Amino acid sequence: MLAGRQKISLKQALLIYITLFFSPSIRFMPSYTAVIAKQCGYLSPIVPFIILLPVIILLNKVFMKHKDKSLIDIYYHSLGKTAGKALLFLYVLWMLLITALYTRYYSERLVTTVFTQTKIDIFILVMMVTIAYVLKSGFVVIARMNEIIFPLISVIFWSLAIFMLPNFKIDNITPISYLDIIPVIKAGFGISFLWAYIIYILFLSDIINDKENLMRQGMYTLTYLTISSSILVAFVIGIIGYSITAKIPLPFMDAVKIVSFFDIVAKIESVVVIIWILADFILISTFSYIILHLLKSIFNLEDERHFINIFLIILYFLAMLITSSKIELEAFSYTIGIAGNFLLNIIIPYIVLAIALFKK
Repeated sequence: MLAGRQKISLKQALLIYITLFFSPSIRFMPSYTAVIAKQCGYLSPIVPFIILLPVIILLNKVFMKHKDKSLIDIYYHSLGKTAGKALLFLYVLWMLLITALYTRYYSERLVTTVFTQTKIDIFILVMMVTIAYVLKSGFVVIARMNEIIFPLISVIFWSLAIFMLPNFKIDNITPISYLDIIPVIKAGFGISFLWAYIIYILFLSDIINDKENLMRQGMYTLTYLTISSSILVAFVIGIIGYSITAKIPLPFMDAVKIVSFFDIVAKIESVVVIIWILADFILISTFSYIILHLLKSIFNLEDERHFINIFLIILYFLAMLITSSKIELEAFSYTIGIAGNFLLNIIIPYIVLAIALFKK
């Protein structure tokens, strides 16, 4: 039983981590890995597993050493209060930017795939209003909603994988040689920031119970993400080929369209869009809560809920103004987005956690 009504279990936190991984991975991973690693793109998820495994080990050791400290407190402990708050404020700015990007991606996807005659601001507004209502109820509500959304996404994803089997061509993911090692590693580094979103989730560690089980449950989670990501990329490339996957914006949707199962292709597409929206909702609402949680700590606020409305108004306008072109959106994700996420989610946590491990 949870220690408090406003706390969640580590299992719930990791399920949210998996769900928020779903949307950007489907949009970004197949095309990015196909560009760099070509037919071997499906091997790239092994690299993030290797990169993030030491982070999980470090996190587990640090949490065991500083049992009464949250990850935010550990940043303060490692860097000092002033430097720690400055760094966390940088996280706030970066997370605000990428949350606006994901909000824009969500609306752009709906406009380009389903509601082609509707303006994107309508969908952004609907998402903001929904998130405002949920955030005021607390993060526990998001965790409980995800306990329904996660199984739904999982069932549909693995069912689609089965439906895709008849269209899968082994020739599209072969041959493999030693010449593919470097491209696979490069592609793996580029997608590793998605696995590193666990750092964001653990910024909420003061409301997460059972952190002492992070090593075991974290390993299971990383393994699941690695296997499912490899299967995702393998099936997309295996069905439409790496050259097409590398050129189109949503290769997963094109792979789904090829699926023919009792003439219900249109219905399958609709279901995929629905679960994608649900995953976007978990991602945007979770990131929004984490940003507010960080601001509460940085500025010593008593209750961050008073700032929900103003925050979402800022997020709305930022999502609307962030870019006028889908090409610019993709270009940012492939360059600055990857570099910024790798720095903040992998390199800096390595340094901070190493300091915390050896500092008394």
